[in-house]
Amino acid sequence: MSLKATIAALGVLGALTLSGCSDTPEQAPPPPVDPTKVESAAQPPVAPQSKAPASAAQPAAAAGGACGLLDYDVVATALGERFQVAVAGGTAPATTCVLKQVDSRFPDLTLAVAPTKADAKVFTSTVTPKGSAAVTGLGKAAYSRTLPPDGAGGHTVEVGWLSANNRLLTVRYTLPAGGDAAAAGALAPKLTDLAKQIDAKK
Repeated sequence: MSLKATIAALGVLGALTLSGCSDTPEQAPPPPVDPTKVESAAQPPVAPQSKAPASAAQPAAAAGGACGLLDYDVVATALGERFQVAVAGGTAPATTCVLKQVDSRFPDLTLAVAPTKADAKVFTSTVTPKGSAAVTGLGKAAYSRTLPPDGAGGHTVEVGWLSANNRLLTVRYTLPAGGDAAAAGALAPKLTDLAKQIDAKK
């Protein structure tokens, strides 16, 4: 996943932080953005504020921000891919973390997190992307989907959810170019399992 897409995901999560649960759209300039106008958790951009990366010599959490919810070993066990660099971005309370490898641009893993006032109904009707699959056993409501290549990377697998402690989270795993959609889709259960481990970290 590109840094541009990462920043876009953070934009929506941050906007929903201050939004209520009304289903009535409002015509107010961003920020904040009314959650009833949101179709996806990865659209409007926000200016990046990246922090110093944490190398493999340090835990991913050392980068700060959303990286505090990620662990290199846990990710490697879940996805079969080891990352060595963690880069945090965003401004609290809406933050992101990108895990990358030292010697290649892809694959990468991106996590975006923000508190929200949205409930499960709003999440399902306005945040959950069209065409995505419902995920059970994860937060108050959750979805997964596979996205086609966009830019230099390959297919992207995404899991988004509304946690029990009122956080919006999206984790994305972008593969190298050249793979097919079926192979990417097969990773959805693994990414969902990783999401459940992330969700358990309060």
